[in-house]
Amino acid sequence: GEIFTKEKWLNRDALLKCSACKTVGYCTVLCQKRHWPIHKKQCAKLKEEWKASRAARDAEATEERARRAKQLDKDVAFVRTILEDVEKGIADFDPNGSLRWVQRRPGRVEIQEVWLHGRKYTGFETVTKHSAADALLRSIEFRMTSGTFGYGCPCHGFNMMLMNTQSAAN
Repeated sequence: GEIFTKEKWLNRDALLKCSACKTVGYCTVLCQKRHWPIHKKQCAKLKEEWKASRAARDAEATEERARRAKQLDKDVAFVRTILEDVEKGIADFDPNGSLRWVQRRPGRVEIQEVWLHGRKYTGFETVTKHSAADALLRSIEFRMTSGTFGYGCPCHGFNMMLMNTQSAAN
């Protein structure tokens, strides 16, 4: 048969569990059979304790999922508020300006492009609950006033734009 090792005992997931109480682990089927005469006296009690604790764990998990869903709803609403503020700020720069964004995951919005005075600006960071509308507007204003407009991926687009602007100036 299989040799019982300390590592196997410490790795509880690798152990065979009693199918009734699901609390006692064995390294092999042979060990489980040998221990059954001793374990069967406790098995029913352990099974009830396990069921009771499982109900409590399930209730906690349900509460946690509900809490996360509420927080996610708050995050989504907050991000929408940030975007509304950014859209108002863009209207101050250019009444015909526009903002195109996409929500890939709840609570996270990716600004894909900003159109101001007929120019497209890209490469913005993802907007989350930690974003600030004024920081986004300063970034947009900097690009507009410095004449940098973007291409490329959102992660590296801004750096590429600055490098291209500097090299064009030299």
